[in-house]
Parts: sequence; C-alpha cells; structure tokens
Amino acid sequence: MNLPPNANSSQIKSYNLQDVDTMCRGNKDSIFKMIEVFIDQIPKFIEELNTAFSDNDVSKIKNEVHKIKPTVHFFGAFNLKEQLLVIDEKTVDELGEIDLKHTVKNINLYASEVINELKNDYKIN
Repeated sequence: MNLPPNANSSQIKSYNLQDVDTMCRGNKDSIFKMIEVFIDQIPKFIEELNTAFSDNDVSKIKNEVHKIKPTVHFFGAFNLKEQLLVIDEKTVDELGEIDLKHTVKNINLYASEVINELKNDYKIN
C-alpha cells in the first residue's frame, strides 16, 4: 500500500496524518486501519449530532462534540476541530449565544470533506 504524504500534495488537505503515523510508528497497515475506523465512526458522530440538533438537545450536542474532538485533533482535521471548539468551549447556557445551526452545518461540511479526501486518497469505498 502506498500512503500519499500530505506534505508533497499540491492541494492542501483537510487532514494531516502526522500524529497517526507517529502513533503507528510508520506501520502502513495500522495507519490504514485507523483511517478505516475514522471513516466508519465520524458519520455515526454526525448522525448523533444532527439528531441532537433536531431535538434541540443542547446538552447532547455538547457531549457528542466533546467525545469526538480528540479523534478529530489526532487526524489533523483542524477546520473541523475549529468548529467543534465553537461548541466545546461554551457552557450549555452559552451555546444559545452562537449560531448553532451554522456551526452544525459547518461541522457536517468539514466532516464530509475529510472523509471524502481520505476515501479518495486511500482508495476506500
């Protein structure tokens, strides 16, 4: 398997696997398995987030975001992480002060972008 390096890409990626590579000690099979798990888990998170948003369950939104944030950080998906932090750094009461609909929409957009790039770069269906 040939893993495309982020640094040599002519296009800026929405992810960076440097931390994943370090943790896996460069083992390409382990990196690939972690990518597959990420691709499997992020849509489940998005589904839970969207359900919580539809239900206007701000506490659940905050809990879901808090759970997934370390994984997103680990995969170097910093645009996605930035949107998660908009929610994670607020108290439940403060979340009413932000445009939650806009933030959730951005989370959906950035999550899709990262997943699509990973699928394309690593030939995962």
